[in-house]
Amino acid sequence: FDVLVSGDSSGVVTLSAYGFFPIGCVDLSAAFEAYSISTSHNETTTVSLSRPTVTNVSLSPDLQILSVILRARILNKKKGNNDSDDNNESTRYRYHLVVIDTSLLWGKRREL
Repeated sequence: FDVLVSGDSSGVVTLSAYGFFPIGCVDLSAAFEAYSISTSHNETTTVSLSRPTVTNVSLSPDLQILSVILRARILNKKKGNNDSDDNNESTRYRYHLVVIDTSLLWGKRREL
């Protein structure tokens, strides 16, 4: 039994039996839109992220765990700087590891 697992730049992971028949799809594009960090004087700042792209995806040999690594660009909204993409600052990214329980695939493997 072969399963093709693929991810794209819009944050969608697709599973296909034998590479042809879709058996699952998960959209992780809205999973990480913003997060908060602590700053000085007990304040928190919300940091916005771009839509995540799938950089790596792996299904365990026993079909029970799907691991996905997502990369999202940190969107810096600095005061007085509306074109942060055009300056010479380095682009920063945030990576997320998502682990998904796919044990249903193992249980249904004979049907697939």
